[in-house]
Amino acid sequence: MKSIKYIALLFLILNFFAGFGQDTLIQNEEDSLSHTLDSLKSEKFSKIKISKDAFSSGVVYGADHKTYFDRKKNLVFLYGNAFVEYGLFSIKNADYIEVDLNTNIASARLLPDSLKHLIGNTVYDTIVPQVVEVDTLEDEYNDNLGFEDGQEIDPITGEIIENPDERKAEKVQSDGTLPGRLPGTPIFSDGQNEFDAKQMRYNFKTKKGKIYEAVTFQSNLYIHGREAKFIENLTETDTNQIIYNRGALFTTCDAPIPHFGVRSNKQKIIPNKEVIVGPSNLEIMGIPTPLVLPFGFYPIVPTAKAGLIIPSYEYSQTWGFGLRGLGYYTPISEHMNLTTKGDIYFNGSWLVDAQSSYNYRYRFSGGFSVSMSDRKSEVVGSIEKSSSRSFSFRWNHSQAQSAHPYQTFSASVNFSTNGFDKINSNQAERVLNNNTSSQISFSRQFPGTPFSLNGNISHSQNANVRSASFELPSVNVQMRSLQPFKRKNAGGSKEQWYEKILLTYNSKFKNKIQATDTTIFKPNEWKSQDYGVQHTASLSSSYRLFKYINVTPSINVNERWYFDRVDKQFESNPVIEFDTVFTEDGQSLITSDTVSYGSLVVDTLNEFNAIHGFSASLSLQTARYFTRQWEKGWFRGFRHVYKPSVSVSFTPDYQDWGYVDTVNVLNTRAEYEEVRYSPFENGIFGAPSTGKGNLSLNYSLRNVMEAKFFNKEDSTTNKISLFKTFDFSGNYNPYADSLKFSMINFSANTTFFKGITYFRLSAQFDPYATNDLGQRLGEFSYKTGSLLRFNGLSAGLSTNMTIAKIRELFSGGPEEGSGEKGGEKKEKQGSQSTGIFDNFRVSHEIRFVWDPSKDIDVFQLSTNNIRLSGNIDLTENWGVRVGNFGYDFERKQLTYPDFGFSRDIHCWELSFSWQPTRKTFLFNIRVKNAPLDFIDIPYNRGIQDSGYSPF
Repeated sequence: MKSIKYIALLFLILNFFAGFGQDTLIQNEEDSLSHTLDSLKSEKFSKIKISKDAFSSGVVYGADHKTYFDRKKNLVFLYGNAFVEYGLFSIKNADYIEVDLNTNIASARLLPDSLKHLIGNTVYDTIVPQVVEVDTLEDEYNDNLGFEDGQEIDPITGEIIENPDERKAEKVQSDGTLPGRLPGTPIFSDGQNEFDAKQMRYNFKTKKGKIYEAVTFQSNLYIHGREAKFIENLTETDTNQIIYNRGALFTTCDAPIPHFGVRSNKQKIIPNKEVIVGPSNLEIMGIPTPLVLPFGFYPIVPTAKAGLIIPSYEYSQTWGFGLRGLGYYTPISEHMNLTTKGDIYFNGSWLVDAQSSYNYRYRFSGGFSVSMSDRKSEVVGSIEKSSSRSFSFRWNHSQAQSAHPYQTFSASVNFSTNGFDKINSNQAERVLNNNTSSQISFSRQFPGTPFSLNGNISHSQNANVRSASFELPSVNVQMRSLQPFKRKNAGGSKEQWYEKILLTYNSKFKNKIQATDTTIFKPNEWKSQDYGVQHTASLSSSYRLFKYINVTPSINVNERWYFDRVDKQFESNPVIEFDTVFTEDGQSLITSDTVSYGSLVVDTLNEFNAIHGFSASLSLQTARYFTRQWEKGWFRGFRHVYKPSVSVSFTPDYQDWGYVDTVNVLNTRAEYEEVRYSPFENGIFGAPSTGKGNLSLNYSLRNVMEAKFFNKEDSTTNKISLFKTFDFSGNYNPYADSLKFSMINFSANTTFFKGITYFRLSAQFDPYATNDLGQRLGEFSYKTGSLLRFNGLSAGLSTNMTIAKIRELFSGGPEEGSGEKGGEKKEKQGSQSTGIFDNFRVSHEIRFVWDPSKDIDVFQLSTNNIRLSGNIDLTENWGVRVGNFGYDFERKQLTYPDFGFSRDIHCWELSFSWQPTRKTFLFNIRVKNAPLDFIDIPYNRGIQDSGYSPF
């Protein structure tokens, strides 16, 4: 048994080493064979001479339907979504491509529709393309490919080719379907640029090609070429391509048959750079027009570069022929650009406009525009022309939040002179904008200190009265609230009353100028200039009394620095009026009446004055709540919040401080009376009170009323505000000689219809009676039978809403997401019927004034007008614009209607704008897109021809 075990073990060992030796042998045999084949291969191909015209690198090509290689002529035929790739260059998407490997020329074309079905054009997406790579040293093709019984077979038709030598591609005729890419249209690409053509030939070696019926797209410009050739200049960093066109049309219309274009016989196109054309003329719907251009230069750069802005022409009966929008665009840097445009007319009228925008990322952005115009018109009966010059300046600037942690700067400037917008614009939002304002702001915080600095330059202007007010500048130094008596280490003890005292400080400098919009640059003609400095400081605190009453004491001191004062003197200069009256018997008598015994003469003295002021106040305020709720019925709850407030304020008699002066004047009764006045009454920060001290008791009562209603539709309770505010206020002055109680003022406001309508009401009640002249007497009104005398009332109701908001209101809420079964149906109906009016805005304002002293028990309707504005998209291409359409029911006249319509005609746009009040209109047809948007056919009447004066 042991011998048998030894024999078996020996057999296994021998088999193991036999297997190991066999693997080694096979490996060595394969290695030796591999070396033999490599040596044979090297020896075989080392004797082959490569043609200079051969491809320098591999060519990848393929097709969805058929790939056929003619070894005799060294030609490759590709059918059905064929492509050829050679380095950066490629031809793809072609019905048919023929590649001549001898000449390195590839020919591609779009096959006629009659042959498309034979190459499986309808199943392009389901066929896996055959991709073959051709090497310049060897090929791997079957010799019998494309042959049957020694005869060559056309892979498309399946027919025998009788004369293979005469095999040539047919020319493709234009059918006007470009630039829309049909399936099978060859697309050429050099890695950066791309264009398509019905037929093309390209030499991969010389980088030259010829194309027929080609379309290129460069910077929003379609270029249709009947016949063209292009040359590639490949460098290490870029590919320069130049296209020479013959009989070309360039347009911004992307329709298969362009609706318009500029036709020229010769063109030179440098993609992403420029288009240079020779003599050309405008074509509309394929019909040449008399508009001829001797030459053309159109930049088509992908980045902004300097270039001319083509103007549009215009005719005015007053100004004559003119050019509008002639200008030049200049990219100053990568952060800033400049556009300069102008209008010029034969009669000498002109407008110059410069606009610029800038943007420094993470720092700031903005833009500005400066415009000047001179509108000339003939003067009846004179050979001279009147000139109306105007000026406009706009600037906006905003600083990025990350630019500076402690410093900000912003600007919003809108300044004009002589009604620039009214003269040069017809748009309602600009013509009706009578009040404009500007502000330039700077702020700075000082870390580690409680101080901050704010500087402003502001401006307000009214175009109707031509007034302008400027603050140049206003500087404010402010200290945040401090607790000067706060203990640093309280040790957990209770805060004392004096630790709650707050200290605030503020210092302000202001310089204000009053002028007109035409005299702002003429200091000698300014109406006034006021400037001064004010310092204010206050100590205040807040305490809780009896848990429900807030007590707030405060002490305020201020100091005003003025640099002039006024001095008033009475000058006796009686004014006597004479009149002739007739007696009953017909005799005439001359009577005299002394209207005035003199006048005050005001003299301004330039000197520095520091005026001190002091005031103290104590206020008490609390809040009470009254709530009542019910579990049944539609009225479920009522809530009333009332906040009574009482305060006492004190100011001293400043006559004892030397801040109040007196002057004796003769009144109409020829009696002298003493008049108190402040020499600093014209001060920019106000003047000390001229009263004999003031201890005033002020009181107010603020009310808020809310209610809850039950909604049966959704079983929910909705809360509404009955009155947002419902206030009473007044004061009592025990220092006054008479009439110590002031008028009692009442005000209330609320909203209706989910905030669409806003209602406000204010009224006055007088505790004193009046005489027949309406003058207040020292007698209380309750003695005459009424507790308070009604003194007047004003009420206003304003509405500003869109049609979509009205639909939402009457539908009970937003249609989308309502959760109701009929919601989807309602939404569809709304979008089809009234959805076009959703953005249409309706605004209405009505105001009543009741003045019993003028017309007792009669309301005076001071304002009642309605205004409409918005855009209505009637269809996809038709739109109606309402810039403003209003009617004043009080004056019974329209309020500057401004409306029009527009029609989108694919690459053209037709528009009409009409302002009946100004008798102006504009009708034009223009090209929509740049760079051919200068093609504009206007017919208009401006304000210069309507005879309307904006002032």
